Amino acid sequence: GTPGQSPGTPGQSPGTPGQSPGTPGQSPGVPGQRSEQVWVRVADTGVGIPPEALPHLFEEFYRAPNVRASEIAGTGLGLAIVKDLVERYQGQIEVSSELGKGTTFTVTFPNYRGSDGTCASPDPAGQAADGASPE
Repeated sequence: GTPGQSPGTPGQSPGTPGQSPGTPGQSPGVPGQRSEQVWVRVADTGVGIPPEALPHLFEEFYRAPNVRASEIAGTGLGLAIVKDLVERYQGQIEVSSELGKGTTFTVTFPNYRGSDGTCASPDPAGQAADGASPE
C-alpha cells in the first residue's frame, strides 16, 4: 500500500490472503520488498452504528443515539483518545458499520524500519525511535 491510502475496501482484508479480520498484517507489496504499512482490524457483531453517527464517532463525549438509548455505559471518550494516539504516530483509523450486524475498525500505521532493518516506532515528533529518519 501507499502511505495515506486506505488499507482496503471495507469487508476486504488488506493483508495476506487467508488472514482473518482482526489478525495484524502488512499491506500487500512487491515480493522481496518490505511493506509500507502495518494494520490491525477489530470487528464485532454488536448493534452497529447508524450511518449518521459515523462522522461524529471520534468526537470527545459523543455517543451514538442507539447506544445512548440502551443501558450500555460509557463516556464517549474512548474513540477520541484512540484517534489522537493513532494520529500522533502518523496512523489512520477507519470505521465501517452496519446496523444490526456490527462494526469494524481498521488502524493503519507506517511500517518504520531502523537503520539496522529492525522495526522502529516513530516518536510523536516525527523521528524514528532509533534516531533514523522514517522512510
